[in-house]
Amino acid sequence: MMWSVYIRRGKVFVPSQSKTEAGFYVSGNPVYIVDAADVEGIKQSITQVIDRGCPVIPTPSVKQLEKWAVLQCAGVASIATFEKGASCWTIHKDATSFRFGSVKKISPRGWETEPDTPHLLSNNLPSDVIAEEIAKAISIVAAQATK
Repeated sequence: MMWSVYIRRGKVFVPSQSKTEAGFYVSGNPVYIVDAADVEGIKQSITQVIDRGCPVIPTPSVKQLEKWAVLQCAGVASIATFEKGASCWTIHKDATSFRFGSVKKISPRGWETEPDTPHLLSNNLPSDVIAEEIAKAISIVAAQATK
């Protein structure tokens, strides 16, 4: 399973995630929006999406994919505009661990899926403990970005 978290202009966007029948992941509603300094709010948002899992959905059309839920929440019209001022983290869960961290942008748009320098945690830990560690790491990076 994989989830994405976006940081833009002092806000953290934590969208729900689904896996398409074609095998790729898409972000959708609900999208939780939290102030980057609110570690507890980030933790709660991440806990909610992890607990929800990644349900399998029919593969959406390209037109549906262009209506990315995060854009509406960020108040921007295009993915390119959103990405200009944003960073992305991914969270992966496999049979033994959670790994998370920031990812690089792909030109002309999009993000890598594997973190540059992943943090690792056992997937035997409760989701709120996992979410707290991720929230702490994100809030540190977000605070540095606003300086």
